[in-house]
Parts: sequence; structure tokens; C-alpha cells
Amino acid sequence: MQARYLQHCFDKPKLCNLKRIAIDEIYLGGRSGYLTIVMDLDSGAVVEVAQGKDAQALVPFWKRLKHSRAKIEAVATDMGQYFLI
Repeated sequence: MQARYLQHCFDKPKLCNLKRIAIDEIYLGGRSGYLTIVMDLDSGAVVEVAQGKDAQALVPFWKRLKHSRAKIEAVATDMGQYFLI
């Protein structure tokens, strides 16, 4: 029951108010590999967690962002080749 409630509340955060985001990856080790994290720099909320660390990992996020009509003003990321456009 708690898991269902948390998933309902936090599964897909609204993206329409995003202005500044940070993108980074974290290594979980072993078979788990990497996760790519997208964070709202204004609120501190994590808005996306994706399996992997390549450009494909964020394709679903970019699609959601496009449909949200958010107006991104700034993106902070390391200079890893995975996020350079």
C-alpha cells in the first residue's frame, strides 16, 4: 500500500515549471551499472532517474519535457560525452 501511494505521488513529477536542471550519472556497481539523474535546480527535486549513462537513457525524459512545454533556461552537467549535444 505504501509503495503504491509513493509511486502515485512521485512517479512522474510535473515538468512544466522546469527552468534550470542538472544532469549527472551515478555508478551503482556490479550488474546495476549506472543511473542518470535529472534534478530541478530550483526546487532540488529529482525529476528523472534513468537506467544507463548514454544519450539513450534520457530519450524518454526529453520526450516528456517537450510535451510539458517547459522553458529550460540552463542545464548543468559534467563534460561527459554522453550528455553533450
